[in-house]
Amino acid sequence: RGRLRAFYQWNVDVLGASDPASDAEPIAVALDALRRLGLGERDVRVHINDRRLLARTLRELDVAPEQDASVLALIDKLGRDRTAGERLEALLGATRAKQLLGHCAEFPLASAPELGAVLEACREYGIDSALVPDFGIVRGLAYYTGPVWEIFDASRELRAVAGGGRYDDLIGSLGGPELPALG
Repeated sequence: RGRLRAFYQWNVDVLGASDPASDAEPIAVALDALRRLGLGERDVRVHINDRRLLARTLRELDVAPEQDASVLALIDKLGRDRTAGERLEALLGATRAKQLLGHCAEFPLASAPELGAVLEACREYGIDSALVPDFGIVRGLAYYTGPVWEIFDASRELRAVAGGGRYDDLIGSLGGPELPALG
């Protein structure tokens, strides 16, 4: 419901692990599955970000927490909606929007030590050549709490073919135990 297209979903989750290697594992599994379907390193790229970096950046720009959802939705739409940048400027003002768009143009990896650890774990899996740090990757679901990623065709002409991220607070918020999780 709410999708513009029909699709099949294959899911991989990791429960109870909070180390960077656990964030890298579902990415490695997804890339391996795509390779088995004939899509190799020349065909796909994993665009990756971290919701903690996004949250810190919004606080540094004095974005009110109640504006987070609107701002993140606009960041997520920057590559697909020509008016997203203008709407971001209308919401934040020219100066803050320009700073935020600057992060989208040049990823501030030095400000994302948690993501750096995940990228290192991906190197250990041998999948780092497929990774593209991308500040515009937000994932639309508000329950994501850490690294988020989407796999696109290498030319980025199509919509994402896979994606996921860390959602450490979700299970507890649904009445289950406090348990780190991602998928």
